[in-house]
Amino acid sequence: MNSIIAFQPQNEEYTVKLLCNISEYNLIEVGGRYSQVYYLIYDQKDLNQGILKSMIRLPDTPT
Repeated sequence: MNSIIAFQPQNEEYTVKLLCNISEYNLIEVGGRYSQVYYLIYDQKDLNQGILKSMIRLPDTPT
């Protein structure tokens, strides 16, 4: 099932919306060093029903 996923990185002024397979959402990365990424999942059958979720992402550390 395809869904629209809107990524809104913390402390950023934009949201990136992607059309992709919902089962592959965890493979999509938003560039940058964000400590937390928020995303909205919409079902194409009812775009008014959005689910706000968050995903913790550890900051990149120099090696």
